[in-house]
Amino acid sequence: MFWHFSFFLQNPLAEELVTGRVETFLTYFFQSVKTAGENVSDDELAEFVRVYSRPQVLHAGFELYRTLTQDEADNTKLQDTPLTIPVHLITQAGLADAFLPPLQDAAPHATSAVVPGAGHFLLHEAPDHVLAEINAFYPNPTP
Repeated sequence: MFWHFSFFLQNPLAEELVTGRVETFLTYFFQSVKTAGENVSDDELAEFVRVYSRPQVLHAGFELYRTLTQDEADNTKLQDTPLTIPVHLITQAGLADAFLPPLQDAAPHATSAVVPGAGHFLLHEAPDHVLAEINAFYPNPTP
């Protein structure tokens, strides 16, 4: 299921293989990481294809994964001074138990919420639930 991590790290091979084939790539990608919720509609796929067909956007998408090793090193160093700001993890079922404890290494008072029935694409699959979680965590101040 996590084939894309290794693929995205192949610089510049991944981009060279996907360039000109963005629709084929994204169609396969969305189907392979889908765990719940609805499919990406034809209109939504067309918009993703339009945006990711721009070389700088495609490159930036792959770069998010290529920084994981450096991110891990930076985060390990930064955990020496735990965060005191509020932190709230919103995730799909089954991941809160895995992701919250390491998050609390950096932010000891971090909390989490599960979006029931959602998979990888929380905002796509359950936008109202995600928005409710954000609004509950960051309530509007009273004027």
